[in-house]
Amino acid sequence: MHLALASAGDFSARVVCKELSKDLIYVDRTWRKDLPLRLKVGIRAGEETPCREVVFKAYFFDASENLIDSQAGPNLTWTQTNKGIGEVGMPELIASNKTSYVYLALPEKLKSLRTTIIVFGKQGQLVASIYPCGKLDKFNFPEKAEVLVK
Repeated sequence: MHLALASAGDFSARVVCKELSKDLIYVDRTWRKDLPLRLKVGIRAGEETPCREVVFKAYFFDASENLIDSQAGPNLTWTQTNKGIGEVGMPELIASNKTSYVYLALPEKLKSLRTTIIVFGKQGQLVASIYPCGKLDKFNFPEKAEVLVK
């Protein structure tokens, strides 16, 4: 098995980096400032796409490749924007061939985190990426069959 490669008209998502931030981040129905470490994820579509039409899921695994947690959608942040300070999450629209950035919080329950898998795209066009590295076929997640090609 190998990873299905995204073409120009498809979707991509990947963790760009693990970073420190002083911005508030929304986790478990609470705004938190005490979680400075988060994952910055770049998302991209080959054509202009409303975010209500896409899937964004994150799966978090420990060193033994066991699932610790999962989440649908990125975490909201409270940060500086072009219009002042406000909530930032998934953009309403993903511009054609332009990378947008979203964030995933790393709360205490993810203390044993080793690997993150991001699933992104429209149903039937899902792609997955793994951070920091590894092989997708070693992990179990619901969309695995769709993103792996025999």
